[in-house]
Amino acid sequence: MKDYDGDGFLEFKNGEDITKVDLNFLVYSGSTIKVNAAKKFAEDMKSIGLQVTVDKQDWNNYKKLLDAGNYDMAYCEVRLNGDFDPSKLLTSGAPMNYGAVADSQLDELISAYLSANDDDRRTACDNMCAYIANKAYIVPLVFERHQLISHRGVVEGAKANENNPLCGIENWTVKIENVKKSEDTTKD
Repeated sequence: MKDYDGDGFLEFKNGEDITKVDLNFLVYSGSTIKVNAAKKFAEDMKSIGLQVTVDKQDWNNYKKLLDAGNYDMAYCEVRLNGDFDPSKLLTSGAPMNYGAVADSQLDELISAYLSANDDDRRTACDNMCAYIANKAYIVPLVFERHQLISHRGVVEGAKANENNPLCGIENWTVKIENVKKSEDTTKD
């Protein structure tokens, strides 16, 4: 790609045909913050010669276009459960895989992370995250955590909830004896 016609924007050449690069950036129109962020992104892309058209859509049209994959880029908000399982977002055929990622190596890395034991989980997570970052299937703009952290076996009945880490607290059972066991093993 280069600026073949001198207008400041990149084009690509296919034989003798020159085609302008104009990326469609889909965004939900009901969020002023997201629309403004998309406009700022489009404006910033001009500085490197990329034309980006912000496509603001109401929720129903946004969702239809997103589901159909009818966009080049999309501003999305995704909330993963507290167990940090990215499979519904990034595995082949997953319900929130709006980028149509179909990468068997990524599927294997996600599976390895999700099935890793305590000793191997950090390495498996590092490998998975490095692969995702290098492929740039998604570009996170903001990362926020609403979470409950405890030792395994201490809290029973807690259900992951993207909006409220204390959801259903009345159904939880806290096993104090397991807190002592966890503390004893961490002192070694």
